[in-house]
Amino acid sequence: MIYMTMISRAIAVVLFCFIFTRASASAGAPADDSVKEDSLAVRRASLRMSLLYEARRFRQAARITDSAILSPIADEGKRIIPLAFGLSAILPGAGQVYNKQWIKAAITVSIEAALIVTYISKKDQGEQVESDFIAFANQDWDPVQYGDWLNDYTVFLNAEFGAGINVPDINTEIGVDFQHPELWSGDNWQAVRTMFAQINATERSVFHPETGASFSHQLPRFSSQQYYELVGKYFQFAPGWSDYSKFTDADGNFTVAIDPEHTGPDGSKPNVSEKFFNYAEDHAESQDFLRSASQYGILIVLNHVVAAIDAAVVSKLHNDRIMTLLSLSVSRTGSLVPVAGIGIRL
Repeated sequence: MIYMTMISRAIAVVLFCFIFTRASASAGAPADDSVKEDSLAVRRASLRMSLLYEARRFRQAARITDSAILSPIADEGKRIIPLAFGLSAILPGAGQVYNKQWIKAAITVSIEAALIVTYISKKDQGEQVESDFIAFANQDWDPVQYGDWLNDYTVFLNAEFGAGINVPDINTEIGVDFQHPELWSGDNWQAVRTMFAQINATERSVFHPETGASFSHQLPRFSSQQYYELVGKYFQFAPGWSDYSKFTDADGNFTVAIDPEHTGPDGSKPNVSEKFFNYAEDHAESQDFLRSASQYGILIVLNHVVAAIDAAVVSKLHNDRIMTLLSLSVSRTGSLVPVAGIGIRL
């Protein structure tokens, strides 16, 4: 703005002198050659003084040297805003390097590296714990034992509560080793799917004797993510754990363990075994690690976005400071010379 004002004033002075000269000529007043020359000399002196005044103010504002010519600033040229944005969007800190903000670039790169290292660490820890609890479940939670409990639980509900549940017994004699599913054949998988379908049919028919409510969940497909989550989350699946108490005695009578949902005086579940709770803790720990890794992943993306926006804004502000100068000035000899160059607004 300061340069535009100076230039406007210089132009105004030139226009004023031009109009004044034309007005004097159009008046038609007689004058001899000496008067004309004197008048012309006065006008030239006035114009030169005005230009000298404006040029001096221009030099002071723009900090121009006595030569009145600005040197182009090659290393401070305009920057490409999309390029600055894209560089930091791909690699945080690259746009800052492009803007020659070395300290900010180092900080941004350090933040990115720290986030990536932490994300990888949390993800690896979560996946390791997940692998451990999957092996834990395959070793100690038995769908066959759970199916046997459901068969006895149906008899218990019919005998003790007259439930009238009429579903076929679950066929648990399928000869499949649930501890080593990696060794299963196609026939083994088919037998497991059939048994799980029978388990789900029974689950839809039974209920909790204390509340009368139906089971809220059904056993998911074997080895699915939901399968490994639910067996350590809901008490109805507790009878499938290897350390669960016997729910029938030697005479075939039902023990207190027949109802895993039974609530003790203090609100606890006394019939639920220790491995159920240990597994639940392992699963929760894995989920905490993976959830934390996911949050760090979001922070990584956010760091890219923030760095990209910062690089673009800094480039824009840099470009706004650059001005092209085009005007007239006076050299040491008193002649008019053009002024052209690049200036930086401070």
